Amino acid sequence: MMVSPVNASSAHHPGSSSSRPQHLLSSNGAASHPQQPTSMSPRRQQSSANRSLPCSILSVLSHLSIALVAFNLGYLYHHTTSGHDESLMLSPHAMLETSASTARSVQSIDTQGSRNGPLGLFSSKVGAASTIRSNLQDSLPIDTVGLFLNGMARVKRDAFTQLLNLGVPLDKTTSSNQDVLVLYSNKAALPTAKPWKNESTTSTVPLYSASDATAHCHTVRLILQQPKKDKECLAILGQWESYTVDKYMRLPEKGNKGASDEEALRLVPRGQKNNGKVAKLPTAKQVTNYWDVLTKYLASLDDTIARLKPIAAKAAGVGGNTVIVMTSNWGQASLLANFVCAARSRHLDISHVLLFATDIETHDLAVSLGIHSFFVDQAFGEMPKVAARVYGDKHFASMMMSKVYCVHLINLLGYDLLFQDLDIYWYRNPLDFFHSDAAGDFDMYFQDDGARSARYAPFSPNSGFYFVRNNPRTQYFFSVFLRMGDLILASGSHQGVLTSVLVEHANWRGLKVKVFGVHQEEGGLFPGGYHFHRNHAYMKQMLQGDGSVNPFIFHMSWTKNKDNKLKFMQQLGHWHLNEQCNGKRADEIGGGVDDVFSHCCSSEPLVACHYRDKPSKIPCRDKPPIDNGRSSFW
Repeated sequence: MMVSPVNASSAHHPGSSSSRPQHLLSSNGAASHPQQPTSMSPRRQQSSANRSLPCSILSVLSHLSIALVAFNLGYLYHHTTSGHDESLMLSPHAMLETSASTARSVQSIDTQGSRNGPLGLFSSKVGAASTIRSNLQDSLPIDTVGLFLNGMARVKRDAFTQLLNLGVPLDKTTSSNQDVLVLYSNKAALPTAKPWKNESTTSTVPLYSASDATAHCHTVRLILQQPKKDKECLAILGQWESYTVDKYMRLPEKGNKGASDEEALRLVPRGQKNNGKVAKLPTAKQVTNYWDVLTKYLASLDDTIARLKPIAAKAAGVGGNTVIVMTSNWGQASLLANFVCAARSRHLDISHVLLFATDIETHDLAVSLGIHSFFVDQAFGEMPKVAARVYGDKHFASMMMSKVYCVHLINLLGYDLLFQDLDIYWYRNPLDFFHSDAAGDFDMYFQDDGARSARYAPFSPNSGFYFVRNNPRTQYFFSVFLRMGDLILASGSHQGVLTSVLVEHANWRGLKVKVFGVHQEEGGLFPGGYHFHRNHAYMKQMLQGDGSVNPFIFHMSWTKNKDNKLKFMQQLGHWHLNEQCNGKRADEIGGGVDDVFSHCCSSEPLVACHYRDKPSKIPCRDKPPIDNGRSSFW
């Protein structure tokens, strides 16, 4: 769960709702059936015709004291009557109201001749205000929550996310999460426009356009709430504001036993799981070891910058300000060579690529392939020469640190940068997108990893493909991220650590982060392992090349190791490196750049079948499945 302040400005309109009617519970636990709403006073009208909300609404939204809180809920409804829209602004105090008292309140309001409009906790209608307030006080704790809650409304989810231009990868909008619930902290924030008429649901919570619902909100506090969270409650506390959502769970202090009603609530880390498991902190040894590594990196920083500066300038080009950053050791060099061969076969410009080679053999190969290369020598400390055997092993973790250092250096030099892993295949030059107006004005852009585990929430950024604009926010981000090496080494990957720092800087420093969600159209521009394993319909469109999808790149992520990755790329038709050059040093290949290309690179993809159940350029029906029991992809 994340909370972030944003500004509300532009207008978007909601569609119709299809939420199913449900009964709400009154304070005595009985079903409270919908009441007939009545017309109310103009401008900031409020009503006691309220109804109880599920306890999950009023149980860890701890920072709505001066603003609006919005979060996704799947059971909000809207009630209309014949003739004209008579929606009611439902007050959260209705949790304590019985069906009988609701009926009395509605009847009393109706006798005052109130007009149609938004209703909150208090009414501003002259002549009717005291009666309405009196009726509310009969059954609701007005004086105990009125300082921070004064009403609520609904907004269509798609319109709301467009209004705020959210950067998180959005889930699909369905019938049970199509509305956003908006809570108002005071009367001045209540909408004054008429609600939208919506006869497909019986909710007493009025539906507004995104712009009307937020027209008087000078600040919006956004809470992202995962649907169907097991036994989770959300609470709003009138208190000096907090910038985070604290998490309490009924877990034992020790062991990995799951949550239980018998345990007391206690504060836990935000990534705490229901089964009691949580990511471990770095050990004291890991912390002190990284101090030594970081000290050496910083001690040689001036010399490193002096050596790197002219090479980076060549990669950026005359008048240019963007560098494409890659890093490799010898164990991954065949992936580097394949990327260059594949891009050249499609006549794509890779002149802005700058490789950070962690050993001399990889540096020499990169130069022979005609790309800019910087041999880091000892600047990054001890780096492995072999490929990682599995995701997250010690070699993998060590190379993750090179991914931290190289982007820090380029950012420090003042360049925009596109970082990409070696297992990227270009269909088009991705810089064409990031240099266009279509990209918008975010600070950092990420491919969506597709994983939705707690440690990646809420961004799930894939750290193998991202674009960064150089500005004070990103400069400070990388200076802080640089200091997190002990946690990276402890976790075996820097993706989860990257996410944590992104969340903190987005919330703390206003870092604008955009993730191209796998469920959104823009996610189809930058597909990867999620699509490969879980969206076969998209993969068929991409492989058929009929123009129905038009990606910039494909990232062969979600793989166990290099061998696994190579087989998948061969099967997709993303492999262009001739076998006679696979694993060969530059001096073994010989010749100039053109000779290397003619000898090592195939202009046509070298397609090979390995598994029938995975996406493939050609049918691979005669091959075994990699996942037992799976049928052919084609």
